[in-house]
Amino acid sequence: MTNAGFALATLALLFVYARRAMGEGAILVPLLFATTVQFHLMGLQPLVEPSLGFFVVLTFVLHQRRSPWQYAAAFAVGLGRAEAATLAPILFFLNWREDGRFWRHAILGALASTGLLAWTALGAVLGKGQSFYLELMEGMGWRPEPAFALRALRESFAFLNVSSPILLVLGLLLVGVPIAFGVASGLRRFRRDTVLMLCFFGVATAVVAAFGVNKARYAYPVLWIPLLFCAHGLVRLCDWATQQMARRVPATAGPALLGAACLVWAGVLAFWMSVLGRRPSLALPVLDAGYVLACVGIAVWVLLRNASPPTALRRAAAFVALAFLSSVMVSGVARKKLELHEVYHANYASWTLAHWLDENLGPEDRIIVLSRKHILHLVDLPKDRLGSFAKVEAEDPAGLAAYMRAGGYALVAWTHRGDVTNRSAAYYHRRLGVALAEAFRDGAAVSGFQHVVTLPVPEEADSSDVQVYRLQP
Repeated sequence: MTNAGFALATLALLFVYARRAMGEGAILVPLLFATTVQFHLMGLQPLVEPSLGFFVVLTFVLHQRRSPWQYAAAFAVGLGRAEAATLAPILFFLNWREDGRFWRHAILGALASTGLLAWTALGAVLGKGQSFYLELMEGMGWRPEPAFALRALRESFAFLNVSSPILLVLGLLLVGVPIAFGVASGLRRFRRDTVLMLCFFGVATAVVAAFGVNKARYAYPVLWIPLLFCAHGLVRLCDWATQQMARRVPATAGPALLGAACLVWAGVLAFWMSVLGRRPSLALPVLDAGYVLACVGIAVWVLLRNASPPTALRRAAAFVALAFLSSVMVSGVARKKLELHEVYHANYASWTLAHWLDENLGPEDRIIVLSRKHILHLVDLPKDRLGSFAKVEAEDPAGLAAYMRAGGYALVAWTHRGDVTNRSAAYYHRRLGVALAEAFRDGAAVSGFQHVVTLPVPEEADSSDVQVYRLQP
C-alpha cells in the first residue's frame, strides 16, 4: 500500500512538472510512465524504487519552482541508492552557475549529501543499507555494463525488447526521433529543466553502468525522463509536420492523408492484437485491456484536442503520433503481464514449499532453505525456525550436515533459483549458496540425508521440483 501511494503520487508530480515545463500534452508524461513494466512491478515487493522515484520527481518539481526545499528532497533521495544521490551535487553545480551564490548552494548541497554519507556509514557498521549496494557492485566484478543505458530505454519503451538486431535498430530510430526532437525543443523552451534532466539521466545511468549492474529496477528513477522528452517531441513533431504539409500539400489532399493516417493507426493496433494472440502468456485479461483502452483514449483526446484548428492535416499528424503511442502503451502493459507471469512462476517453488511447511513441519523442526525471505513472507513461523544456505560455511553435504547438527536443524530443502544467464544471476547464486544446495536438486540419494518428499511444480513454470530431505541421525 505504501508503494502504491508513492507510485500514484509520482504520477501527479509528473503531471505538475510536465505542465509547467512543456505545457500542452503534459498529461502524456504520467500516462506513458503508468504503462511501463517497472511502474507496475515495483509494487510486488517491499523495494525502495517507488519512494525513490517519488522523491526524485519531487526534487525536480521544487527545483523548477526555485525552492530551497529541493535540497531536502534530494536528502531523501540520498537515502535510497548511491546513483540517485548524485542529484544533490548536480543541483549544487547548476544552481550555483545560475545565480552565482556559491556558498549558499555549497552548504545546502553538502547538507543534502549527508543522507547518503550517514546511511553509508551506518551500513558499513551494521552490514546493511548502502554497504549492500557496494557489496553488489563488488560481487559483480566492478566491470562496466554499458548496456544499462539501453536497458533504461527498453524499460521505458517495452517494444524495444526484441531479439532481432534489425528490429531493435528500427525501434531505436523510431523512439530516437521524438526524443531528439523533444530534447532540442526543450533546450529552447525550458532550458533550465532540460539541462537538469539530461545531467541526472546521464550521470545516474553512467554510475550504474560503471559499477557493472544491469538490473531492470535500477532504471526506475530515470525512466520518466526519456518519456517526457518523447511526449514533448511528439507534440512538437505534430505541429512541425502540420506546418510542413500545409505549405506543400494541397488542402484537397487533407482528407486522403487523414484516412491513410487512420489506417496506419488501425494497422498498428491490429499488429499488436496479433502479437498478443500468438502468445497465451501475453493475453490481456479484461482489466488490463480496459487499462490500455483508457490510456489510449486519453492520448486520443489530448492529441486531437491539440489539433486546433481541427484541419484534416492536423488530425492526420495526430493519428500518426497515436500509432506510435499505442505501440508504447500496448507493449508496455503486455510486457507487464509477461513479467508478472514470470515472477509468479519464478517464485512458485517457494510458495509450494511454504504450504508444505505449514502443514508438515514438526513443532521442534528447523529447516535450511534457499529463498528464506520469500518463504518467511508466506508462513506463520518464527524466524529462527528457518535457516539459509547463505549462512552455511561448507563446501559439500558432509559439511552441511555438520553445520545442521551444530545448529539444531533437521531438514533441508531445494527450491529453484533460475539459471545463471548473467553476472547478476551469478552473484546471487554465490551469495545465496546455490552451489551447495544443488546436491539436493534432483531428489537423488545424498550421503547423510534421507529424501522426504518431492513437491511438483507446474510444467509451465519451467522450474525444477521442490525437494525436501531429513538429516540422518
